[in-house]
Amino acid sequence: MTREDMVAKLAEGTGIMKKDIQKILDLLPGIIRDEVGNSGSVRYSGLGTFSLVKREARQGRNPRSGEPISIPAKMFVKFKPHSNFLQDLRKI
Repeated sequence: MTREDMVAKLAEGTGIMKKDIQKILDLLPGIIRDEVGNSGSVRYSGLGTFSLVKREARQGRNPRSGEPISIPAKMFVKFKPHSNFLQDLRKI
């Protein structure tokens, strides 16, 4: 499904104009990013939870040479799907 397909389905299902839905979808990633950055997580009922996770620094190995390398600590976003969402996917 493309973004345009999603806009069309949302417009059809809600009766809202496509241009208004596009504005909403343009804002959504920024809202999620800002909230995850501020509070550490965003819960989207029925879909799942976005959370900020810190991965500690660790030692790794270069796969070609086998030499040890230092992997720095970093922050990343984790998505945990809601259990109902997973159950619905398993039915497909």
